[in-house]
Amino acid sequence: MYTQIFNKRHKRDGSLFRGRYKALVVDSNEYLTELVRYIHQNPVKARLCNVPEKHRWTSHKYYLKSHKDFDWLKTMPLLQEYGRHISMARRRFDELVKSKQSDDVVIDIERHQNAIIGNRSFKEWVNANFVERCKREEAEFSQKEKKLKPEITAKTILSNVAFCYGIKTKVLQTGQSGIKNEARSLAIYILRQRKGYGFKKIAKWLKAKNSNAIAQRFFKSPRGGFIPRLLRRSILMFCF
Repeated sequence: MYTQIFNKRHKRDGSLFRGRYKALVVDSNEYLTELVRYIHQNPVKARLCNVPEKHRWTSHKYYLKSHKDFDWLKTMPLLQEYGRHISMARRRFDELVKSKQSDDVVIDIERHQNAIIGNRSFKEWVNANFVERCKREEAEFSQKEKKLKPEITAKTILSNVAFCYGIKTKVLQTGQSGIKNEARSLAIYILRQRKGYGFKKIAKWLKAKNSNAIAQRFFKSPRGGFIPRLLRRSILMFCF
């Protein structure tokens, strides 16, 4: 919503920010330090300021002095890695952030795969124990779901929709108005979404002469929002 308003006000188009939020799995404190340096140096690299603490929208300045502005910003867990005394820890952290970062480290951060940052053995361990395992479990679940939810035929869909509305299947194959027309619209929607049928094939099943009329009915349909809750539950049970 903010992006739409901003684009309209400034007569522009496209995404406003570079990308969505990113979460990374980091190997150790060493890699975490490099990642923190990379983040805190970004405003300087983008020429938004000369030093990190001068940038208004990043938190580096709050690492260098006490603050009570943001309860959610916890600086101590990181600062305590740089010294027992807070003043020394802040000075060391600031020096580290402002020192030049290795090009290899920057490349590793920007070209990370599977959101994992660390050495080769760490990446292989995470992939083997988490990424690949999740893929296997997802595939196994998909197979089980297919067994529990066998393929439904178009004839069964029409029969079940008719049953839910308390009408005969033949009524779905006519263009009458009222509740019967609602059932016909729903049958079109389910055949399209559940079976992936084209409008010509749906027209054939509903004995309609014009597939364009079927397409118009599909795109004008409220997508189930008009269906009473109990009836909707029955339709989901029998048709999906």
